[in-house]
Amino acid sequence: ANKKIFTFLSMVDKRKNMHMEISKKILKLPKKQILQTPIYNSAVVEKMGEHLAPVELFAPHSESSKSYQSLWKEVERKIKK
Repeated sequence: ANKKIFTFLSMVDKRKNMHMEISKKILKLPKKQILQTPIYNSAVVEKMGEHLAPVELFAPHSESSKSYQSLWKEVERKIKK
């Protein structure tokens, strides 16, 4: 089976310079296996564990939900190649 593995950034804290610097460096790497949509750290993302559900189900209009939707669209495009 042809397996595709993609790297993405998760729980990136916008308030931390180190997180942002490392994110910028990673996103400049060859795009073949690096997804360009980061998932930023937020209370909504942390609550997925409490809700035992994806953020889209309990906070569908949040920025985090939009980020996960964008990330999934990226994955779909990549696996179709």
